[in-house]
Amino acid sequence: MTVAVQKRWTQRRRRRETANAWHRSVGELLPENRATLGPYAGLKPAWAVEYFRRRFLRSLASRVNFGEILLADVGAGFGWLALAYATSGGRAAVAIDSNSHRLRILARLARILVPDSKVWAVVASAEHLPFKDAVFGVVATVETLEHVGEGFPKRQARLHQRQALQELRRTSSDWILLSTPNRWFPWVRHDVSLPLAHWLPHWLKRAYAGLFRRRNRCARVRLLSVPEVERTLGVSGPATPFLNFDSPAEWAEIFPYRTPYLPEPGQWVDRRGSLHAKIMTFLYRLLGARARYFYPSICGLYAVGARGRRES
Repeated sequence: MTVAVQKRWTQRRRRRETANAWHRSVGELLPENRATLGPYAGLKPAWAVEYFRRRFLRSLASRVNFGEILLADVGAGFGWLALAYATSGGRAAVAIDSNSHRLRILARLARILVPDSKVWAVVASAEHLPFKDAVFGVVATVETLEHVGEGFPKRQARLHQRQALQELRRTSSDWILLSTPNRWFPWVRHDVSLPLAHWLPHWLKRAYAGLFRRRNRCARVRLLSVPEVERTLGVSGPATPFLNFDSPAEWAEIFPYRTPYLPEPGQWVDRRGSLHAKIMTFLYRLLGARARYFYPSICGLYAVGARGRRES
C-alpha cells in the first residue's frame, strides 16, 4: 500500500468515525465525565447542534456572512451554539462560561466532532469578559442572563445583570443575539415552570413548587423585562420582528426538534398548533413589534454597530 493510498484510507476512516460520533450520546463519547454531565449524558451532539442551527443560526445567516464573522457564545455551557456555528461555515467561535468543567467537556467534544474547526473555550463570567471592545461580529447569550447574579439579593443581582448586558454591548461590533425568559409573561417554562411562580418571593415560590414536587428545581434566578434589556443595550428594539425570526411562519418551521435543555434533554418538541404558538401569533398580529413585551422569552437579534444597522 502506497503512502498516498494509506493517507486517503486513514482520512476516510476518521471521517466515518467523526460522523458516527455525532449520533452517539455524550455519555458514550466521554464516559469518564458522566458525573459532570448528569442528565445530559444521554443527549446526542447531533440533536443539540441541530437545535441551535434551527433556533438561532438559521435567521442569523440571512444577515451575517458566517465565513467573515467571529462569534462569541457567552454562558456557553457545553458549547453547542459554538459547535453549531463552527460546523455551519463560521469563521471561528469562542465559548465563554464560568464553569470550567463544562468547558473542558466542550474542548474534548470539539476534538472528537470538529477537529479541523476553530472553537475556543474561555473561562470567564458574563460580567467581566476578557476581550477588547468590538472584537466579535456577533455576541450571543442563550438562556444565561437569568442566572447572572444568581443567589445575590435582588438589587445586587440586577447590578450584575446590567453589567453583563453592558459587556455584551461593549464586545460586539455588529450584532447581539439574545434569549432569556421574560419577567412580564405570567407562565415561564423555566425553573419550576408553574404559573405566576417567578412573580413570588423566593420562600413562597419554594412552597408553591413543593405542592407539585418541584422544590428541587427551585433556583434563585432573576428574570428581566424587555425595557431593562433594551435600555441597557441602548437599542430601541430588535432587528427581527418575531423573536429572532422575520415572521411567526418562519419560527414555526423550526419544529419539531429535540431540546438540549432540562428537564428532559433530547425530548421531542413540536409547538405547531399549540396554545403557546397561538398566543404568540395572536399577540404579534394584534400588537406588531410591541408584542415582544409580552412573549414568554425576550429573544431577538439586535443591531448594535453600523454594519448591523445597515444590514437590518
